[in-house]
Amino acid sequence: MDHLLHLAREIFEQHTELLLFATVFLEQIGLPVPAYPSLIVAGALPATMAGAGFLCQMLGMAVLACLTADMVWYWMGRRFGSALTRRICHLSMSPDECVMRSTSFNQKYGLSALLIAKFLPGAGAMTTLLAGTNRTSLRKFIAYDAIGSIIWAGSALALGYTFQDTVLKAIAFLAPFACLGVAAMIFIILVYIAARWQVRHGARTPIKLAPLSAISLLQQVRVDEEP
Repeated sequence: MDHLLHLAREIFEQHTELLLFATVFLEQIGLPVPAYPSLIVAGALPATMAGAGFLCQMLGMAVLACLTADMVWYWMGRRFGSALTRRICHLSMSPDECVMRSTSFNQKYGLSALLIAKFLPGAGAMTTLLAGTNRTSLRKFIAYDAIGSIIWAGSALALGYTFQDTVLKAIAFLAPFACLGVAAMIFIILVYIAARWQVRHGARTPIKLAPLSAISLLQQVRVDEEP
């Protein structure tokens, strides 16, 4: 066990940038990956590594991963429009909350919603998708999304750096339970997939196209969930 933990730590320290990019990208693309805690851990690496230069590298890599994933959602929104939005909300664990949180943010705050959307589970991808659906200017989208990504990733790195001793002590305390934690994460992902499969194949009513709005989108999702 100690050998595996030591090996995992060496791999993480040697390939921190690549692993961080992959973790953030997968989380932003919609998979249940703990990207924010990973950023906190990256910010809490030993002081010899977590200097200003290292933190800037981590921030740049995280922002690049966010922009890469968000551009995928943006272009999918432009290509498939509101039909894809309704499909994704239908597959959400909480369709009503998915619709209201994303569309109401987009309608009320416009592009400013991109500044805080990543702090809300599921809202980041939906907000970028809606930006593409609404044909938002690509230049404006990239500008706002980059600022939002900097705020999101920077806050995690700052937390890790500020509370470095506490984070490292917590990691040392949880290290013996690493295998159990991995198994629990895999179990949670499998349960999530099974739940989504159940909801998807349990739906009978086909989705009808309608103008994109918070009210119409919410009503359609509710109709889709009826047996």
